[in-house]
Amino acid sequence: MIQQLKSRQQYQPIVNTILYDRKSDQVHYPSKNIVENLDHIPPPDYDGYPLNLYLSPKPVLPYAPTRGCYWNRCAFCHYGATQKGTAKYREKKLEQMIADLDILAEKYNTNHFAFSVDVMAPKTVLAIAKELIKHNRKYLWSTDIRVDDLFTRQNCQIIKQGGCLSVAIGLESACQRILELMDKGISPYQAQDCIHNLSSAGISTQIMTFLNFPTETAREAMETIQFIRLNMSDISLFTMGDFVLHHGSKIFENPEKYGIDRIYFPKNDDFKLLTQYTEKRHTKSERDKEQIESAYADIAVQYAPQDFPFVGGVSNNHTLLYFERFGKDILKQLNSNTDDTISEPKTFKRHDIPVMRPEIKAMAANYCLSEIEDVIERNPLNLEQSLHNRQINCELNESTKTYPQKTMYLLIQSMNWLETPQHASFLLQMCNGKNTAEDIINMISPNAWDMLSTVLNSLYSYNVLDKKQ
Repeated sequence: MIQQLKSRQQYQPIVNTILYDRKSDQVHYPSKNIVENLDHIPPPDYDGYPLNLYLSPKPVLPYAPTRGCYWNRCAFCHYGATQKGTAKYREKKLEQMIADLDILAEKYNTNHFAFSVDVMAPKTVLAIAKELIKHNRKYLWSTDIRVDDLFTRQNCQIIKQGGCLSVAIGLESACQRILELMDKGISPYQAQDCIHNLSSAGISTQIMTFLNFPTETAREAMETIQFIRLNMSDISLFTMGDFVLHHGSKIFENPEKYGIDRIYFPKNDDFKLLTQYTEKRHTKSERDKEQIESAYADIAVQYAPQDFPFVGGVSNNHTLLYFERFGKDILKQLNSNTDDTISEPKTFKRHDIPVMRPEIKAMAANYCLSEIEDVIERNPLNLEQSLHNRQINCELNESTKTYPQKTMYLLIQSMNWLETPQHASFLLQMCNGKNTAEDIINMISPNAWDMLSTVLNSLYSYNVLDKKQ
C-alpha cells in the first residue's frame, strides 16, 4: 500500500486490506482473503505491559482461541475483511488452546482469561472445559456464546467445573417474529432453558439485546423487556442497546424486506461505517417510546450501576473478578436500592407454598391480543383501505392474518396486563395455598422441574405469586 501511494500508481488490490479510493469515491474490498491457520499463530505477547500497575487485584488476559462466527446467518451482522456477512469461523486445535493457556499462565503468573471471541461454538466450549478438567488445570475464564440446545443442565455443570465463570449470550430479542426476521435460528423458550441451565450451574450469564430492529413494534419491544424481567433470577446482568444498520449486512443488501425506505451516509464517512436509514413507516409513537424507556428503567434499577471500565459487561475483566469473588448475583445484590445490603433473589424452595395474590385477576382469550395489535401496526395501509372501502372482511394477505391462540392475561395493579400462555392457567390453579412448589411440579410434569420452577419463580418476581406464611 505504501509503495502504491509513493508511486501514485493506480489502485491494485491488496490482500486482507480494505481501501478507500478518494478519486473514485469507492471502497475496495480484497477479491480474495488469506485466512490464516490459527494453529500457526503463537499466543499473544503482553511483554511491555505493566500488568502489575493496572487497577486490578489480578491480571485477566484476553485470548482468542476462535475467530469469526459459526452461525453466520444473522441479518444484522457484518464484520471482518469481507464485503458481505461475517468472517469465516475457524478455531485452534484443542491441544493448542490448552498449550497457549499454559504458556500465558506461567509467563504472566495468572489463571484468569477472557476469551476474546466473536462467538465460540458450543461443542468447543464443552471440549475446553473437559480438557481443562482432564489435565487438572485451574483456569477461570469467560466467553461469548449463542443459545444452543447443547447447553443442557449436565453439560453446563461440566462447563462450570472446567473453569467457566461467565458467558455473554447474544439473544438480541425475545420476540419470535423478530428472531425469525433476524434469522437467529432460536426461540425465546430455547433461550429461557439455556439461560436457566447455565445459571443453575453457577455460571454468571449476561444477556445482550437491542431494540428498534426494523418493523419492531412497541409490543414486540416490550416482549424483550418482559423476558428479562421474568428470567431475572437467572440473568446476572444484561445490556440493551439500539439497532445499528451495518454496511454489508443482509439488511443493507435487501432493505425492502425489512421495511427500510432509504439508506445514506454522513459526509466524509469514507469507509461507509456510519450507515443511516429511514423506515417506510414509524412503528412506535412518542408515548410508546416513553413507556418502553420506563419499563427498561424498572428492570435496570435492579442491577448495580455499570461503572465502566470497572464493572460492566462480561467482556470487562473487572466484572469477571467480581463474579469470582462474590458470585453470579453480585450485581443484583449491590444495586442502588439495597443500600449495600445483600438480598436473596425471590425464589420458591421445594416446600414453600405458592399462592396467587388476591388482587391479581386472570382472564382467558382465544386470540393473542399482542399479535393482533402487531399485525395492525405493521399493516396500517391495509387497514385504512379496508375501512375506506367499508370492506372490513376483505381478503387478507399472509402478513395480515392472525390465528386462534389460547392465551391468558393477568391483570396487575402496577401494569395493564401480563400475557402468558394458556397452559400457565393450570399451574396458577394449583397455587391455591394448599400445594407446595414440589407438589405442583410433580403433578404437572416431574421431569420438567427446571422449567416449571423457573416459571414459578418468574411469577413470584413479577408479584403475581406470593409465599403462604
